[in-house]
Amino acid sequence: MDGGINPAQYSPWVVIPFVLALAVCAGWITWGALRNGVLPITPAVLAIALMASAMWDNYTPKPDEWEAFKAAHNCKVVGKSEGHSNGGVGITTRGSVAFIAGDRSPDQTGYLCDDGVTYWRNER
Repeated sequence: MDGGINPAQYSPWVVIPFVLALAVCAGWITWGALRNGVLPITPAVLAIALMASAMWDNYTPKPDEWEAFKAAHNCKVVGKSEGHSNGGVGITTRGSVAFIAGDRSPDQTGYLCDDGVTYWRNER
């Protein structure tokens, strides 16, 4: 199965309580909506957290395509560029503390490959 969550890879001792917890959350939301017309937030947040944890557990990173490209095209490091950050905390002219939100650019490395193109990659 490509994409999504495959319940077959988990034990029934994991899948059954997970599905029951989601069903309880859905019932709780329905009961709250029918009882007083307001959707309760707690079961919705709980259901989102359950689904997010399942997706987090199921995530498998893809292989790094850049490493394969770099090896296949004989890429060599030709330059580095330092990033910058324009943010901080300061004092306004009225004497209050202010947070200054600016932009940020990451460090970069330049690679010259045998196709004649220089590629700039952001450092992680």
